[in-house]
Amino acid sequence: MLSKIKKYFNTEIVKIYDNSMYHKNNNSKKHLTILIVSNAFVQKSILNRHRQVYQALSKEINNTIYALSIHTYTFHEWKKNNIINIKKNICKFM
Repeated sequence: MLSKIKKYFNTEIVKIYDNSMYHKNNNSKKHLTILIVSNAFVQKSILNRHRQVYQALSKEINNTIYALSIHTYTFHEWKKNNIINIKKNICKFM
């Protein structure tokens, strides 16, 4: 999935956090948090950025992903805000 995202968004800055261990679910699908930094997001709303991610990962979302938290930034936003990591989403309904 990592290489697919890197290729689709033409970037090397992608982080995927698997939060499945923090969630109770009875299936094998994953709870993921994804961070993507790409100029493909320039002048795009957050909604359209997320649509792009859902389009890129449509197969995985239908088959292996149960929950997905998406963080998208342009390179300018990334540098300006000095973003290193993102907080993992821990389910409060564990």
